[in-house]
Amino acid sequence: MSRYLVLWEVNPGQMPANPKERATLMSQAGEMVDQNISKGIITSWGAFLTGRKGYSVWECDPSELYKQAQQFYPQFTIQIHQVLSREELLEVTQ
Repeated sequence: MSRYLVLWEVNPGQMPANPKERATLMSQAGEMVDQNISKGIITSWGAFLTGRKGYSVWECDPSELYKQAQQFYPQFTIQIHQVLSREELLEVTQ
């Protein structure tokens, strides 16, 4: 199974201006994260001190990551980086 570092950031231009609507959307995003954590797809999640950016670590196949990531667009922008463990890196370099 592949592992990915996902850097996320709130896209302010795509957030509702109404504070209640914005809070609802953020709550829904949090529920999607919680569901993926309970499924074991997201193994780590955190927000940077600003609260508008953060990271998550996903362990799944690329098509599952694509499907799940699309649910956060366009309110969030994301960068996805596939990562290798030290052991995986040593395997390919020897």
